[in-house]
Amino acid sequence: MPSAGCHPASGSIARPDRVGPVPTVGAVSALRRIATALLVVTTASAVGLVLPVPARAAPAPHPNPRQWHLSETWAVETEVWPHSQGEGVVVAVLDSGVGGVGGVFDMPEMHDVTVPGGSFMPGGGDGRGDTNGQGTEIAQLIAARGVQGGFAGLAPKAKILPVAIIALSQVEDAIRFAVDHGAKVISVTLSGYSGYSDDLCPADTREVVDYAIEHDVVVVSDAGNEGHKDNLPLYPGACPGVLAVGAVTKAGQPWLQTNRQAHVSVAAPGAGVVVRDIHQEVGTRDGTVFATALVAATAALVRAKFPDLSAREVVQRITATAQDTGPKGRDDLTGYGVVDPAKALAADVPPDAPNPAFEALDAYQDSIQDRKRNVLLLKIGGGLCVGLALLVPVLLLIWSVRRNRRRARAVLGPPAAGTHFPVPGAGTQFPVPGPAQMPGQPYPQAQPPGPPYPQAQPPGQPYPQGQPPGQPYPQGQPYPPGPAQRPGQPYPPGPPHHPSR
Repeated sequence: MPSAGCHPASGSIARPDRVGPVPTVGAVSALRRIATALLVVTTASAVGLVLPVPARAAPAPHPNPRQWHLSETWAVETEVWPHSQGEGVVVAVLDSGVGGVGGVFDMPEMHDVTVPGGSFMPGGGDGRGDTNGQGTEIAQLIAARGVQGGFAGLAPKAKILPVAIIALSQVEDAIRFAVDHGAKVISVTLSGYSGYSDDLCPADTREVVDYAIEHDVVVVSDAGNEGHKDNLPLYPGACPGVLAVGAVTKAGQPWLQTNRQAHVSVAAPGAGVVVRDIHQEVGTRDGTVFATALVAATAALVRAKFPDLSAREVVQRITATAQDTGPKGRDDLTGYGVVDPAKALAADVPPDAPNPAFEALDAYQDSIQDRKRNVLLLKIGGGLCVGLALLVPVLLLIWSVRRNRRRARAVLGPPAAGTHFPVPGAGTQFPVPGPAQMPGQPYPQAQPPGPPYPQAQPPGQPYPQGQPPGQPYPQGQPYPPGPAQRPGQPYPPGPPHHPSR
């Protein structure tokens, strides 16, 4: 009997002519597969084929630890980014341009963030350059990639269309440029006071905002930073259809300087927000413009998650899911509250949810229609008044002429016998019926009472009824009966008159 030491070990077969264990059938199959793979690679290299290499996945974004608004306020890595990171959405940044790429102050988190934009500054350009710094910080808060320990934007896979402006008068052209170059969200962080007490939004700005909305673009703008002083209403935030943004602190309370205005819809962190500037220095920023950047990023998240929603519905979803803060209910400091990206991506929003920005737009458009209707009614009424003003004198003139004719007939009586009146369609005038007509006179249209005049008698023949030959027929006597004379024909001449010899 074999000893215990001669039993083969598990997974191998003892061979007396070989040293060590012999591979099993499974191991041999694995070796064959490896050899086949090596043969395929060697053959492909020999004939010059290039085998596809799997694409390297982009590194996942991570917020910088100092970005409290991402990690503490919204917990983006667990609550937001698993649902949307803004893929495929272009956000236009209307500010000082966007830098941070290349040169001494290159920021890795800003690589592959921008697309060619435009510049309304002297010298032109495509907007990818920034000597002021604010535009770069706004873009960073929206879409920085959050790689290599850098800063992250709230929508780290969105694209930025930089549009560099330096003056408020350039805002209208910049908005139109952004719409025409594919932006689906526009962040306007250069605002001003219109100076019109009865209209907070200048007509040119209102027109270009309408243009953006007609092209299904969300427009976001800041409320202003003078709530503790003048507290003036600023446009384009005051324009109907624009999502106006106030600012809150890290504690979620209204920032002291945020403007208090009825057109404010929502708020976002805008005091003590941590950024890295174009000189690679980290610092904090205060202002409703930084809150505006975060609301624009929220719009990009929603548009990426719900690509079929209209701009109106996107704004409504952001507004309706905001978290109330400050005074209870809607207020002029924070609107309906602080935006909540996680809820905006997950909540069911009823169709009748509040949407003050577009409710103001609807009210304005209704007023325009009422104005047009009133103008049309005024034109119609004015035309009727002019028509009546012209018609009344004509009617009075006609009435006056007829009245005068009636009075004249009453005073003068009927026309005298023999007065001629024209008869339409006839070339001969006829007298009013009167005494017996003298021979040779035109016959009246209506035969006077009495026997008709006879036909002309041939010369030399005695006149009928015993009249002596050659004697004239007595005047004033009725003529003897004869064939009826046709109206309008002259009487036949009487018998020839021969004076007595």
